[in-house]
Amino acid sequence: MNKGNSLHDQEKRVCILGMPERCIDIPFRSTEDLLKDVGANTGNLAFHNAIIGHIANKKGYYHSIRSVERIKEEFDILVLPAANHLSEKVDLGWLVPLLERSKLPLVILGLGAQAPSSKHEVNVPAGTRRLLDLLGEQSSTICVRGEFTKYVLERLGYSNTAVTGCPSNFLNPRRDLGRLVEDRYKALVNVRRLALNLEYFSTDRDRVPTMMQWLNKRRGALVLQSSTELFSMIRGDCEDVKPGFIKWAAKFFFGNEYAGDFVQFLRSNGRVFFELGSWMDYLRTFDLSVGTRLHGNMLAFQIGTPAIFFPHDSRTEELCEVMRLPTVPLSKIEPGISLKAILDFAADFSGSEYDHNRAILAARYVGVLEQAGIKVTTDIRDLAFPRSEAAEPAQAQG
Repeated sequence: MNKGNSLHDQEKRVCILGMPERCIDIPFRSTEDLLKDVGANTGNLAFHNAIIGHIANKKGYYHSIRSVERIKEEFDILVLPAANHLSEKVDLGWLVPLLERSKLPLVILGLGAQAPSSKHEVNVPAGTRRLLDLLGEQSSTICVRGEFTKYVLERLGYSNTAVTGCPSNFLNPRRDLGRLVEDRYKALVNVRRLALNLEYFSTDRDRVPTMMQWLNKRRGALVLQSSTELFSMIRGDCEDVKPGFIKWAAKFFFGNEYAGDFVQFLRSNGRVFFELGSWMDYLRTFDLSVGTRLHGNMLAFQIGTPAIFFPHDSRTEELCEVMRLPTVPLSKIEPGISLKAILDFAADFSGSEYDHNRAILAARYVGVLEQAGIKVTTDIRDLAFPRSEAAEPAQAQG
C-alpha cells in the first residue's frame, strides 16, 4: 500500500468525510455494526483507503461527535471520498451547513452519477444542487468517475470537473501493472481458482446460475460486499437470519430453495472482508476474478490477478470505459456460456494502453489535490509523473 513521504512539509490538516480509516475489533462485533462502519458496502474500503494513502498531510476523520466548531479548529480542508452520490436517492445537502459554517474548502474525489444506463436522466435533489453551487463559488474542481458523470453535471450547469476514474485504480503504484496483468492473462490456460464478485440486489437473476456454475466447477470463492443477512451467514450467525431470506437467497444463487445446501456452500465458499490488506492478499491466490462488483474485481486487478469486469449500469459502464479495464457486458452472460468464452470476449485488453491511460488519469487526480493545497505521497506522484521513462518500475504488490 502507499506510504507517505516524510520529506513533505505537511501544512494543511485534512479531514476525511465518511467512514473511519479502518474497522477495529472485527471478530468481536456484529455484522450489522461492521457494515455501518463501511457504509453498508465493503467495496467502499477500496477507494477510501486509496485516497487516505495518497494524501501526505496530517489526516483526521469526521464523525458525529465532532461539532462544526471543532472541525473548523482542527482542520483546514475537507475531503469527500465519493461513490455513486450523484443520484436522486442521495441528498448531499447535509454537507451544506458544514461548509457554510466552517468556511472550509471541500474536495470531492471519485463522484459518480447513478442511473440504469447512460441514456437515462439523473434527477439530483435540491440539497446536492446547493452543494454543487457552493463548490462552484469556491472554484473547486470535482474529480468525477467518467464521461457520463461529467455530462450529467454539465447539463446541470456545472463544468468544474476532471475525469479521473476511481481512486482505487491507483492503489498499486507499479507503473507497468497493466502489462503485468496482460502477461498473466495470456498465460492463463486453465482457471483452477476463481473469485466471483457478485451482487444479489440488481444482477439479472437469470444470469446468476451460469456464473455460479463456473464457480462450482472450480476451487474458489463467492466474495460478497453487502447484505447483513448474507454476511451473517458467512460469519456463522445463521440464527440471526430469517428462514424465508435463506430460501430466497438459495433460489437466487442456486436456482432452488434447498436452504441447507446453500448455507453449507456459504460456509465453505463465501467470503467477506472488513480490512483491505487482507482482502487483497487473499486475492493473490486466484487465477482469475470476475463479476458485477467493480471494487472486488479492482482489488484483484490491483494485486496483479487477472480480472474481468461485468458492467451493469451507468456507474460501472463509465468506470470500466474510462479506466480501460477488461470488460464483458452483462448481456453476454447467457445461460450455458463457458468461462473460456468469457475469457475470449475480453482478449483484446491492452496492458500498455491501460498503463498509459492510468498515468493520465493519475496526473489529473494529483493536479486537483495539489491545486487544493493537499500534498500527495511519492507513490501517486511517481505514477502520475514518472521521473524517467527508462526508470525501473516501482516495486509494489503484484
